[in-house]
Amino acid sequence: MNQTLISPVRRCSERTWEEKIECLRRIRRGEDYYGEGDPNAQARRYYFDHMFWEVVHRARERSFGDKPRQSVYLLISLLGYSPETTLLTFELLQPCRLRVITSRETEHELDWIDRYLIRSGRIPLARFERRDYNPRAPFSIFRIIEERVESDDVKQEYIQARQQSGNNERRIPVVVDITGGKKVLGAVAALAAWEFNALPCYLDGDIYDQDLRRPLPGTESLLILDQALSQFGGQEMKTAIQLFRAGAFEPAYEQFRRLAERIAYPEQARLFRDVSELYSAWCNLDMDQLRQCADKLKAQVEQASLPIRHAVSRILREQLDYLEKLIQRDRDSLVLNYYLLGLHHQESHRYDFAALLFYRTIEGCFTRRLEKRSAEFNPRRPEYSLLGDPENLFERYKEIALKLDPKFELKALPHRISMMDAAVLLCVLEDELMKRAELCSEDALGHLRQLAELRNQSVLAHGYRSVSREDAQNLQSRAKHILRVYWQLTYPEQDLDQRLQALRFLKEFPD
Repeated sequence: MNQTLISPVRRCSERTWEEKIECLRRIRRGEDYYGEGDPNAQARRYYFDHMFWEVVHRARERSFGDKPRQSVYLLISLLGYSPETTLLTFELLQPCRLRVITSRETEHELDWIDRYLIRSGRIPLARFERRDYNPRAPFSIFRIIEERVESDDVKQEYIQARQQSGNNERRIPVVVDITGGKKVLGAVAALAAWEFNALPCYLDGDIYDQDLRRPLPGTESLLILDQALSQFGGQEMKTAIQLFRAGAFEPAYEQFRRLAERIAYPEQARLFRDVSELYSAWCNLDMDQLRQCADKLKAQVEQASLPIRHAVSRILREQLDYLEKLIQRDRDSLVLNYYLLGLHHQESHRYDFAALLFYRTIEGCFTRRLEKRSAEFNPRRPEYSLLGDPENLFERYKEIALKLDPKFELKALPHRISMMDAAVLLCVLEDELMKRAELCSEDALGHLRQLAELRNQSVLAHGYRSVSREDAQNLQSRAKHILRVYWQLTYPEQDLDQRLQALRFLKEFPD
């Protein structure tokens, strides 16, 4: 640390608000210092020591003005990597009880809650609660909120709130702060709030400061998202769109369906509803439901009755044309779909599902090459005479298989062809896919076999371990490489990357 820097604490009381903000920026950039720790910790300490109560005062004025503060029994707050939002919301609402939802990844941020909330006496320890959620299962937050709202003390608060409904001061049993954490977590928390008759709230800021990587202190205001106030859906629509963007298509569909039935201008809600239903059926490979959804949406696209731009309409048309082939069980469309859904689950951090689908992508490319050698060849009931002399195939197959595993006892060609069986057979047949993908060597096949084991050991296959993010990435890279070669051989006129980009799930529909 550069000891020649002057600690800002010496002259803090003399600073204007703008000077304090600039001082905070310098500390955050490491150009000045404030005690121990990294620049982020020093900046946070400075913020709480010299700026926090002014931020509370300004946020209270911006949020409530002259209106009396509403009585809140329980505040449930998502704690991400910014405890400032939880602490600010607490001071604005001053609830009787606080429940913080966190994870092992962010539990160290509880030190700030302890320092500035519990040890300072702002809330008794007995009224503070902490619950952990599973980062790999964001919907666990839904159950955590449900469990608390269904508890006896909260139920009693709802009874009292109904009894006092005639009073000027409104009693709010539960408020759910969705500001902290990732977007999908906030979306799930808001959905739980609506479901269990709680009110979501969100700390908004007028100006985002790039240096501080947060809203500019003093520009915050608390939005309490009362769903009955908006004809357009308001925050409910934003919450539903967050679910849609996060790939949670089933709850997004339910949210959009309810909005489409009651808001004054339902066109956008109806569009998201129908596309959510389509994407949900697509993810589930429910072909009957997919047919119904595709037909309904296709009619709207052809009639140009959707509130979307031409570019989005073109993508939807391309997706619907592709789904027509998928519904008809076109084999190449199925192979491509394995990879598309694998990417979807990978983005949603469901790595076991992603690994299974990337494995199926590789397997599908290999079996399709075998099928193309003979239209009558069926990998599930193989007749090897359709590929060549069975005895000659067996000897060459055995030679390669024993190089991969000298202890492997092989008495005949496989009666049902797996991914590795197909890979070895294609090497025996000197198939062009294996040559171009550089999979003919013993090392390449050995690496492919290791990737296959990642899938085989998954809890969704034959094992008991979970697939890691890195393992899923390795499978994804190999699957894309093999799929690219297969596509070049089968559809040389198509650009695979462009095709994949057009078929990825849309995230939004710009006006």
